[in-house]
Parts: sequence; structure tokens; C-alpha cells
Amino acid sequence: MLNIPQLLATELSLKPFQVSNALELLAEGATVPFIARYRKERTGEMTETQLRDLFDRYAYLTELEERKQAILQAIAQQDKLTPELQAQIEACLQKNELEDLYLPYRPKRRTRATIAREKGLQPLADLIKALNTPTAAPKSLEEEAMKYVSAEKGVATAEDALKGAADILAEEVAEKAQLRAYLRDYLMDSGVLSSRIKGDHPEGSTKFEMYRNYQAKVKTIAPHNLLALYRGESEEILTVELEFDQDAVLGYLESQEIRTKQKPIREFYRESVEGCL
Repeated sequence: MLNIPQLLATELSLKPFQVSNALELLAEGATVPFIARYRKERTGEMTETQLRDLFDRYAYLTELEERKQAILQAIAQQDKLTPELQAQIEACLQKNELEDLYLPYRPKRRTRATIAREKGLQPLADLIKALNTPTAAPKSLEEEAMKYVSAEKGVATAEDALKGAADILAEEVAEKAQLRAYLRDYLMDSGVLSSRIKGDHPEGSTKFEMYRNYQAKVKTIAPHNLLALYRGESEEILTVELEFDQDAVLGYLESQEIRTKQKPIREFYRESVEGCL
């Protein structure tokens, strides 16, 4: 697991004694102003700003380590914890990246993919996944899907079977940590938040009037504007959307996920990947 004091010293450009002494003083109940003013000799003249940054990051990393332990235990109980996955989890430095790694193993609500699995369509999804390679022998998706038609399981046609398999594949793609990291970074850099006031609120009738036809880049939006959008949406006055170049994102996802040169499989996978957005 992480050596938190050492990591803090590296991240914040502090000496190890500054970190250890400041954390000791915090554990003893000393406040930031007290430490900054009266314990300068122990902290190497750390300022209040440095102390707050240190303590905030320490709290974050401590919570992160506790969450890692819970996640490792949960995955181990499923007998799915591999050495590679454990190493990825233990090296994680951000909560959102950690949750992305845990997502495929988290107990799921009942999704379309869950329903498809209940209908026995996971093997069909696995077969299509196996066909998504440059060397796979051609097969008819319709013929393979017909093997899973079952009135008892609620799969009436080959088309129904293929839709269920597509739901499973889309969920698997959506749960890949590296793809989620790419999409998160892309949206932070290029995404645009837009809002409009719902039609049942005439002009001048709400406190959110400035957001009637509003747009702001995700990377530059002011915190108070973002909070106002959340508030207006929760109060059902605003409709808020995140806009981005879907073609660019789909192009990237397809480049990462589609391996086959077989046109029917490529088209099937393309539709499945599109279902991730």
C-alpha cells in the first residue's frame, strides 16, 4: 500500500520531517493557525496554506487507502482478485480511478445487460467478442443467435438475442477503467455545459434567469455557476446537458475496441460501442 508520508513529501515538495512533525501535531489536536504560529521550529516554517494543503491531501489519501481495503476485500470474496488487479488498486492515487477499477465488480442494479444475462445470452456475447479479432473465422451472427431463441427465457427472435448480447458488450466496454479515464479527461477538456429553463417557467419568473440559454466550457466554468446549474436542475427548473463531439469519442472507442475486419461484426460492435454513450 501507499507510504502516505513519503508521498506527501514528494507531492508537496516538503521534507520528510516537516510532514511527520506536522501530522503529529495534527494528531495531538493542534489547529492550523496554532501550528503555523507557535510550532515553526518543528515544521520548518510551514505556512498555513502549506499546512492546509498537507492536511487536506492527508485526509484524502487516508480515505483512499481505507476504500482500497474495502474494495480489495469485496473483490477477493468474489474470487476475482488477480495480482495485476491488486497492483493497480494499490497504486491508485485518485478516488475516481479507484472506483473505475472497482466498477466491473460492484454489485449491480438490474440493467439491460443484467436482464440479457438472466436470459442466458452471456455465451452469445462471449462468442461475438471472440469473433472480434483479425484472425477469427467468419460466422453468421443470425445463425449463432438462433441457438439462443427460447420462448421460456423470453428470447423470441434472433434479433432479440443479438440486442441482448449488444447490451452485455456495451456494459463491458463502459466499465473499462482506461476508457472511462479517457472519456473523463476528454469531457473535462472539451465538454460544454448548456442549460435552458423549462417551458412551464415564463421569462423572469425564476431566480435562474441567467441560465435560460446558458453555455460554459467544463474546464472554465466558475464553481458558483456550476452549483447554480445543479441547484436549478434539482429544483426541476433547469434542463442541463453536457455537450461534446460524439463522433470524436466514438471514433476513439471504436479504435480501441474493434479488431475484426469482418463487416457484420464491425457494424455490430460499432452499434454496441455507441450504446455506451
